[in-house]
Amino acid sequence: MKFDAINYPNGKIEIPPFIEEEGTFDVILIEKMWGKKTNLICVFQKEDGTMFSTTAWRRRFDNHSEHYSPRKSDIEFADELKRTMWRCSFQYSSNGKYINWMTAEPLLG
Repeated sequence: MKFDAINYPNGKIEIPPFIEEEGTFDVILIEKMWGKKTNLICVFQKEDGTMFSTTAWRRRFDNHSEHYSPRKSDIEFADELKRTMWRCSFQYSSNGKYINWMTAEPLLG
């Protein structure tokens, strides 16, 4: 598997490529790391063993403090534990340029 590199002031970090397909997948949260902007990069593993990265962006609501979550979920992924199981959905943006992380729901392992 080819990994993408993110350059940080203290060096590079390699992560799996960002997700390249729409759909809903049962996945395991493998790793998470802060991005360079207001984002949290999450690395997931599918049931077939392939891994991918996706981004939880910082969101703010009137009734919640800021948190890092998929677009249509209120789950704070900065607080979630590694090795937890999730059902996540992904969808192309309106311009078709990016795949957005839309939802996440916990699965019992």
